[in-house]
Amino acid sequence: MRVTIADVARAAGVSTATVSRVLNAKGEVDPGTADRVRGIIARLGYVPSSRAVGLARGSTRTVGMLAPSLTWPWMSEVLQGAVDAVEAAGYGLLLFTCHRGRESMVQFAEQVSARAFDGLLVVEPEDEIDAAWDTAAPHVPLLIGSTREETRLFVPRIPAIRRLAALPAGGPTLRRALVAAVTAAIYGAPARRFAARHAAAGGTAHRYVVTWAALGNPWGAAHTVDLPLLFGDEKAWASAGLLRGASWDDLQRSARRVRAVWGAFARGEDLGDRLEVPGALTVRRVGR
Repeated sequence: MRVTIADVARAAGVSTATVSRVLNAKGEVDPGTADRVRGIIARLGYVPSSRAVGLARGSTRTVGMLAPSLTWPWMSEVLQGAVDAVEAAGYGLLLFTCHRGRESMVQFAEQVSARAFDGLLVVEPEDEIDAAWDTAAPHVPLLIGSTREETRLFVPRIPAIRRLAALPAGGPTLRRALVAAVTAAIYGAPARRFAARHAAAGGTAHRYVVTWAALGNPWGAAHTVDLPLLFGDEKAWASAGLLRGASWDDLQRSARRVRAVWGAFARGEDLGDRLEVPGALTVRRVGR
């Protein structure tokens, strides 16, 4: 007979909540009690349910994979590569196929809604991608966007534009206009289209624009300027040219608020119709 958490609690003379706290290293438990619970676990051979542990920790340590069919000639190689990468990171793989059509997609959508995995890999025939997204959209909130001047790192390096930007009359204005136009075409328009199709399929979609830039910095709100707002410490970004002109305290005043927005989204909170971190970020709901 399978040993349950209730069996462990009964043998240790504690509540199941205490056993759970010991297993997940959450909450304060008297060291002597924790040692006794761990001893009972070892003696009884209790193995926690991976699903229950995942719910308690907020992580399933599982990646979902949606594939069209296992009969495709190259699918075995794709699956093996996915398994190798996922297992190397300490995760398991949960496989779904589209072999039974809509029935398969409904089952897949239920698992997405139940947060049965932490990440998702999709291998889907191009003519069926829209159907797959439409099925998943109502269960997957979307936050998509870019920085305000994504292409400022690249466009000014084009020789012809560099020469035009060097003109004393109107050069800098022309460069800014070209950066804005190329950023909108390559980053902004695709993000808007994807967010709109997600919302049209019944999903919740928000589009963001990172506007933060170090004062006087020649790169402005360029590609990757969002990263120091979200990740790393002062030492990690000490030599970053994108941050020259801003102190670490200046950056953190905006970064804390930006991280709060990302954290709210990750927790499944609604970001509302309009949200702004002045001088750093704008977020707008799409499709309402």
